[in-house]
Amino acid sequence: MQQLHLTSDEKQALAAWLTSPELAGKAMPFAQLEGYLFALICAPAPLEMDVWVKQVIGEDISALSEDQLFALMALHNEMSEQVFETGFVLPSYLKTLAGQCIEDQTQGDGQLWCLGFALGAIDYVSDILKSGQLDQQLNESFTLAFNCLSVLAQPEQIASNAKQLSMPDDVYLTNMISLMPDFALGFAELVEMAALQSGLFDQEGWE
Repeated sequence: MQQLHLTSDEKQALAAWLTSPELAGKAMPFAQLEGYLFALICAPAPLEMDVWVKQVIGEDISALSEDQLFALMALHNEMSEQVFETGFVLPSYLKTLAGQCIEDQTQGDGQLWCLGFALGAIDYVSDILKSGQLDQQLNESFTLAFNCLSVLAQPEQIASNAKQLSMPDDVYLTNMISLMPDFALGFAELVEMAALQSGLFDQEGWE
């Protein structure tokens, strides 16, 4: 069976369409889409395609052409393979954040990715944490993973979080960014463990 993958040119075309006048002010930019899909792929329960596609483009799925829908599904498929088979690797714009000043770190594609991730993960992360069923170690690891991968989603929280840890803002942010690759690589497994321990989800979704 042919695998659904996008070429670099097709990804550029998808990114251009998402910011085109046709979808101006409604669709997620490509970097936000990548973060959002990553969160959905790691989720303990799948979200129906028409629901997440509408969230991405800000319109009903019926407004899409076959090529546009294929592009979104292909990107979802490609990222799913990375998460569950080959190992998920953060986009290059996130891997290069560590060498930037704090002003640049909290703007641009890195922030968009974190915004997308937070949007896609916040509901199931909140439900799992509110269950009160996680042991202390897993609760702390799961919370840290979410906070790390969404660290740029709310730049205004960086200073207060850094203060709680008695760190300068730039040191705190650099430390969190340095942890992102490892947390991204293992986030799906961490979600599975937390979801099962919470009692809100059963093993069926991972069998």
